[in-house]
Amino acid sequence: MVPQPAVILPGPPVDPDSQADTVHSNPELDVLLLGSVDGRHLLRTLSRAKFWPRRRFNFFVLENNLEAVARHMLIFSLALEEPEKMGLQERSETFLEVWGNALLR
Repeated sequence: MVPQPAVILPGPPVDPDSQADTVHSNPELDVLLLGSVDGRHLLRTLSRAKFWPRRRFNFFVLENNLEAVARHMLIFSLALEEPEKMGLQERSETFLEVWGNALLR
């Protein structure tokens, strides 16, 4: 039996450019992630943002596995840290420590 998502949203995927709130000076894009235990969806959205008009992103995550969410938040904070605050060597060692501790649990 294949597990089903909690909510099935009808309709095709929507292009964020066509749904942008262009009335305000800073349009926002709200992204809802349901049951996406890994951060690939969030990273893909952020990586494709360079093709869209500049806007603020609001991510809302609904997930039962809070440990996975916490782990990905730590990894994202390492990946998005400013290079001046943490060097590559320190960032790599911290990533390996976080990843190793996550695998041990």
